[in-house]
Formats: sequence, C-alpha cells, structure tokens
Amino acid sequence: MALAARVDGEDAGAQEILWLGGDALERVAGTWRELWLRTSPRPPMLEYEWVLEWWRQHRRLGQPFIVERRVGGRTVGLAPLYVRRRSATINGWLRTVCFLGTGEAEGEEVFGSHLGWLGEDPAAVTGAVARALTRHRSGWDRLWLCNLGPGEETARGLREALRPLVAEVDATYVRNYRARGRDLTEYVETFEPGKHRRELRRVLRAGQAIGARWVRAADLPQARAMFAELIRLHRRQWCERGGRGACASARFRRFHERMLEHYARAGRLWVVGLRARGRWLALHYDIEAGDTLYAYLAGIDPAAGREVAAGKLILLRLFGEAWRAGLRTVELFGGNDEYKRRLTNDTVVTVTLEALAAGAAPRVFRNLRRLKRLALERIGGL
Repeated sequence: MALAARVDGEDAGAQEILWLGGDALERVAGTWRELWLRTSPRPPMLEYEWVLEWWRQHRRLGQPFIVERRVGGRTVGLAPLYVRRRSATINGWLRTVCFLGTGEAEGEEVFGSHLGWLGEDPAAVTGAVARALTRHRSGWDRLWLCNLGPGEETARGLREALRPLVAEVDATYVRNYRARGRDLTEYVETFEPGKHRRELRRVLRAGQAIGARWVRAADLPQARAMFAELIRLHRRQWCERGGRGACASARFRRFHERMLEHYARAGRLWVVGLRARGRWLALHYDIEAGDTLYAYLAGIDPAAGREVAAGKLILLRLFGEAWRAGLRTVELFGGNDEYKRRLTNDTVVTVTLEALAAGAAPRVFRNLRRLKRLALERIGGL
C-alpha cells in the first residue's frame, strides 16, 4: 500500500508529498500522465506506461520514492524515483536512489535516457527532492541519476543542495547526437561541400538503384512481425561480434511487445524498415515523444552492406519520414559512434549524477570501487 508523507516546503502555499510503497505508481497515475504531457522536452522513457511496465517486471528491486510538488492545490512537478535495495553486486551493495525505469546491471535490459523531473518547474522539484532526501537520510546511501537530459541545471542544483549530506559527488557528461528537421534533400545540403556530402548522396542513390522500399508498420500485427525480424537481425549482429545483446533476453522482448501495444493505441507506432528484392535490408524501432523521434533499436542485414550502406540509408530515410510526419528532431542518443557524428547536425548533453552519502557503508563502497578500477587499469597496462 502506498504511504504519503508530508515534506516541508520552502514557501507558503506549496505542499510536497513523498509517495512510498508498492502501489505508489498506481496512486499517482492520472497526475503522472498529465504532467508528462506538460513536460518539455517530453522524456520518452518516463511515459507512465513505460515506467509501469518496467515496474511490473522489476518491483522486487526496491520501493518507489516519488516526490510530488503542489502549489495552490495543483500538482506542478513530480520526481519519478525509487530506492533500490541492496544486492550482491558492487554497484548494488548500497541502497541507491534511482530513476524509475533504470538499473545499473546489464541484466536490466531496458535502456533509459533523457530522464528528469515531470512538470513545468524543474528547479522547484529539485528543491523538493533535496528536502525529501534530507528528511529520509537514514533510508538511502547513494544517489545515482543516470542520463539526465537536458540535465545540467538539475545536476548543478542537486549538487549544491545535497552538499551537506554527502561525502562525494560526481557528474559525467555524454554528448547525444540528433538531426534537426528539414526536407531530406535540403538536410544533405546543410553539410559542407566535399567527400562527406557526396557520400550521403551516394547512399541515397544506391537505395534508389536497388529499389529499396520504405515500410512503416500500419497496425499492431504488422509491427509485431517486423519487430520479430528486427530482433532476429539484431541478435545476429551481436552473435557475429561474440556477444548476446539485450534482444537475447525474453524479458526485454516481453517489455517491448507490451509497449508496441501501447504505441499502436496511442497512434505513435514507429516500427519501420527498408525492403528490397524480397528481404529486409534494415529495420528500426523508434519512440515518438512530443516533437522528437528517438531511434531506439536497429537490426541491419550484414549482407546488405555489399549493395548499400543499409544502416546509414535507413537513418537518412527515417529523418525525412519523421519530418514529413511533423516531428522536428530525430535523436540518436549518446556514444562515440562515428556514424552518429557524421549523420547529424546537432547535439545535446545528458548528465549522470552520483552522490555518496557519508557513513561506513558508502566509505567501504568507495574504497572497493577504487581498488577495482586500479586493478582494471593494471590489467589493461600489462
């Protein structure tokens, strides 16, 4: 059962509530959905249906720690957090405050990015979160907020507010790549004249030469069939590299099959592909949130590379089709992949904030982690 605890606000007319307990998500469902629609930019992986489905599969990990801020009886912000229980891993040894929908072990499978507070006044929510953490200091050892985006102000505000409580604060920054909207032909022309622009033109011409046909799933059955083929291609790519990849997980597949149902109902179904000569060259599963399309998962046929750069081609076509659908941006997330740098014309930074509380357990954690890093550096230097 959810428990609601009052957190003292800093100004008159403001009320701050901390929701704890197993059914806290269900208790704030209507408020959460409304605030998600009012959040800008809209966080793709904090949509209520995404988080609820994740929680159904991971509720054993901990308990919700949802901070709600009200002004004049109206909810203006929500911090979608949970406290992760201790586990046997080094990262899991401490009780950690995280975003709902995220975990640190690779076994979590579901990737979360561009996370943050919901609502119209993130600075006020940051203050409410700091007060909730202060009041419940005995219930957590570590704060780990991954991929805040854009989250520089939130990270800065929390660092200052929590300084008296914590022994160590660290922030890491990741550049995320995105393509800002315009007609595809015009988009290619925005790149400097030279080899790179000629290469993009060549990729588009090669797709035309082999009759590559753009397909976007029109309904849920078609989306499921295309998604199954995407999974097959994705797993094949990983196997050729000697790995498994998230798609090897039955839990990952179940999660996204449920999300496909939601996106179909909401009219935001983006399972797309390029098809030529009776086979799929490449497929994409993407997430629409607000005016942005997030390129989440791809499956590329390696054999298609002999005829066309299928990975580049499907992204270029995706840019054009997204803009035709009225979206302003296609987001490729972070990382140092060369294709992201070369295909996009804009960037945004996400921040991961980690704060370790004072105390014996966090101190031992810090020492163990330093020893682990030193050992890895030593092995790498041999």
